[in-house]
Amino acid sequence: MRSAPSWLAPFQQSWSEVLQTPLASHQGTLQPSLPPVWLELGADNSVRDPAAGVADYQRQYWFRLLNHLQTEFPLTARLMGFWSFNHLGIAYLQKFPPRNYDLQAIQRHFVNYLRDVNQPLVWMQAARIDEARSKVFLAPDYETWHWEDARVSHPALLSLHSAPDWMLIDEDWALMDLCLQLPDLQGEGALPCPEAHAQTQYWLIQRDAQGLIHRCLPQPQAHLYDLLTSHTIHDAVMMLQQECAKQGWTVRPSSVQTWTAQSVAWGLWAKRSL
Repeated sequence: MRSAPSWLAPFQQSWSEVLQTPLASHQGTLQPSLPPVWLELGADNSVRDPAAGVADYQRQYWFRLLNHLQTEFPLTARLMGFWSFNHLGIAYLQKFPPRNYDLQAIQRHFVNYLRDVNQPLVWMQAARIDEARSKVFLAPDYETWHWEDARVSHPALLSLHSAPDWMLIDEDWALMDLCLQLPDLQGEGALPCPEAHAQTQYWLIQRDAQGLIHRCLPQPQAHLYDLLTSHTIHDAVMMLQQECAKQGWTVRPSSVQTWTAQSVAWGLWAKRSL
């Protein structure tokens, strides 16, 4: 195997510095900003102005990253407005630069970053909704579990295995309704903050053959599904009863049976791999 030429490592270092230099925004638009090290790239043999060529590449690199963040966090981007979102995205990407060939990886730390830089709670909840929708949509395939697959004599002793294509999300503003309206809302400016709920709302986001399903659930039902992901049916029901007594929820046993049956009918549980 031949060794790499001596010029390659310095070139890669200089090129990486050019790409990681953020775009400038002092003129009201995002513009390239080349660090002095770009002169070391040897671009002076280009048939066009060397600075313009390198600047175009830098601009397109950053636009591709920012467009990807906008696509993955559409609700957050529209609440903030694209201009503010892009500024936040540039700051985020400076702290967490891409380190993977797959662009899907660049948003991995975005929600936590919003928390760390003390962004408004409504934006953080919007980002969690965006993240959940993306994760659910990209979840791997699985084989659905049904009651006839039970291997125990007492169903209450069953431990269910959560399918990968659903998540529970809570919101204190009407964010999910706004999210579902986004395809009909044109523009890049900041949208008004949606109305606050009198009480926290809970949503189940799930993938089906047509796309994503969004189900608004009563809090006890959402809590039951959360408990079922890590406890037997018996233990989950007992813990739900304790939480009902603590929170003052009125939940009939028939409701718990209905919710459990619904979770199976909706395909929330997967067969365990052997």
